Amino acid sequence: MARSSLGARGDAEAADPENEAWRELVAIEGIGPSVAADLVAFFARPHNRAVLDDLAGELTVEPFVAATTTASPLAGKTIVFTGTLERMTRSEAKARAEALGAKVTGSVSRAPTTSSPAPTPARKLPKPPPSACPRSAKPNG
Repeated sequence: MARSSLGARGDAEAADPENEAWRELVAIEGIGPSVAADLVAFFARPHNRAVLDDLAGELTVEPFVAATTTASPLAGKTIVFTGTLERMTRSEAKARAEALGAKVTGSVSRAPTTSSPAPTPARKLPKPPPSACPRSAKPNG
């Protein structure tokens, strides 16, 4: 979507749900109406568009070449990372898995096809024995 299709018309027209540019924007995964409204407001300001035009004049944008991931064992799988990761951050692990063709989700559900439990799993504390809880703190008691 061209930058001008958001900001050149002004907030009201660009944020109209009937506007094709608006529908394309909110259809992007992770972009909802709130983020879309913020983007429209940003591009509606002439100063912001001028700064971006100046920046664009300094850049050379190379064509995007998607990596082929069909040979990866993770291609097409949905995975979740649980526990504490030892060798990389969660963001790094997510980026690597996505580069290999996986979709990473943040919670366990029926969707994940692969789980990568960390060597240091999250621990649940044992429940105290009933005698350790005062009667007033017990549920329904």
